[in-house]
Amino acid sequence: MTTSEDFTSLTGQFRRELLAHCYRMLGSADEAEDLVQETYLRAWRAYDGFEGRSSVRTWLYRIATNACLTAIERRGRRPLPSGLGGPDDDPAAPVVSAPEVPWLQPIPDALLAAPHDDPAEAAASRAGTRLAMVARCRADRSHALLPNPSPGSRSQGLPAHRD
Repeated sequence: MTTSEDFTSLTGQFRRELLAHCYRMLGSADEAEDLVQETYLRAWRAYDGFEGRSSVRTWLYRIATNACLTAIERRGRRPLPSGLGGPDDDPAAPVVSAPEVPWLQPIPDALLAAPHDDPAEAAASRAGTRLAMVARCRADRSHALLPNPSPGSRSQGLPAHRD
């Protein structure tokens, strides 16, 4: 196996993860794609020095994080969106829609989906995630509706306090 094939077989499987990681750090799908390419370029250049003391995944994440931090430092500060302050003085004032945040863009699902993903599998995984979240919300809601037991009550497995 050549070095190129070896590198591709070890690192190719992490591309989607790295794209999501870079997107979370940068808020821009375009910048995330560019920095994933930069990550792979840096990893390729340093591949001969990779000693295997950490996993390839950890090594790639470290390179990607450093590339993102460098990009963030270089691009300067971004303006914060207005309207994130405290409540308005007049509660009867009409609600004005907040301006769109110019530096945050949604990432297309196609960038995060594997090219061989079956649409039925994708729908089933989303349904499974949805069901898990519904179950979690129900559990949280039912837990929130339960009264807090008083100290020393039977619900904590302790005998009732008698005077």
